[in-house]
This record gives sequence, structure tokens and C-alpha cells, in this order.
Amino acid sequence: MQARDGRLEARIHIPDSAQALVFSFRPRYKVDNNGDKGYVIPLCAADNTALPGARAAMGYFYLRGRSQADIKIKHDVSDALALIESDITAHPKLKKAYWRLYVDASYRNEPEAGRDLVRAEIAQLESQRDLDGSQLSSLQHFHSLLWD
Repeated sequence: MQARDGRLEARIHIPDSAQALVFSFRPRYKVDNNGDKGYVIPLCAADNTALPGARAAMGYFYLRGRSQADIKIKHDVSDALALIESDITAHPKLKKAYWRLYVDASYRNEPEAGRDLVRAEIAQLESQRDLDGSQLSSLQHFHSLLWD
């Protein structure tokens, strides 16, 4: 970053596969977490609409990535799940990438309601023939949630 006209400016390269950006500012070893909201930004198309997967990527970060990035922010789990759900609804192809996380977090957030979702997902997977490795892993994971 460089100071210019009283502001800090930087250039970054954003890969084509990116859906959202997360910034962590640490001036003098103190984290600026934007008032506990973090700096989590969806990437947008030229018409300023969020790219497919941007909201789901934000939800993923709020649920999983923030602890890995050591960024102390507060975000409601239900809101993070709503971001993922809205993107999956608008872009069904995203379900493969985000559904397991969604089901898992739903169960952990609200076990009673989430249990029904886990059971439905188990039934759906068990009704299929020739599950691939990812589906078998999800099936095992969903069973393990109910065993706890």
C-alpha cells in the first residue's frame, strides 16, 4: 500500500475464479476489523450485481474462513446461511460446492430443524446408485452428525 493524497492505495490482481474478497488490515499489529463486521466484499459484474457464488463465498467465510484467517468478526450464523441459500437458489449449480457446508452449519446452529435437513439429505443420497467419492464422503459426514 502507498499513501497518496491522504489515502492508502493498493493494486491487487483478482483471479477469474474469485467470488468475494476479504481484507485484513493490521496497522501496527492491531487488527482493524471494521467494527466487528470485517471487510468481506462480494465481487460484482459490470451491472453491479453480485457474481454467482459471491454471496455463498461470503457465507462460507463467515462460517469457516474467519477463524482460519484469524480475523475477529461477529456474524450471525443464520445470516451466513441465508447468504449461501440465496445464492444456491439463484444459481443451482452452486449446490455441489456449498450444500454440505450449508447442511452441516444448519444442523450445528439449530439441531432440531437441522436434524430434519440432515435426514432428508441422507435419504436423498441413499436413494441414488453409484455415488461418487464426494457424495460418499457427504453421506458418511451426515451420518456422523446424527451419531453425536
